[in-house]
Amino acid sequence: MQVILISQPVHLCDDHAGVLIFCIAFGITIGMMGERSRVMCEFFSELNEIVMRIVCIVMWSVLLRHVWSVSVVKWSMLVLSSCQVDETVGHGSWVMG
Repeated sequence: MQVILISQPVHLCDDHAGVLIFCIAFGITIGMMGERSRVMCEFFSELNEIVMRIVCIVMWSVLLRHVWSVSVVKWSMLVLSSCQVDETVGHGSWVMG
């Protein structure tokens, strides 16, 4: 009997605490700088607006894709409900009625 050992994959993003602490320290430092950090605050504010617009576009595209999928399924159900199965032929065949 052969035993194969499989190691767990190493994920590069397992340590989120460091990123969280850095972001908190960065925000506190910008807040303490006062007027000198105004340009940096405006930059991040505009960056936030850009990211929110991208998220909105992605969410609408996902919503429209789901609506389209449901519409196709409903259309298929309506088409198939108007068909009749002809049992006189061997295994049955679809006849548009």
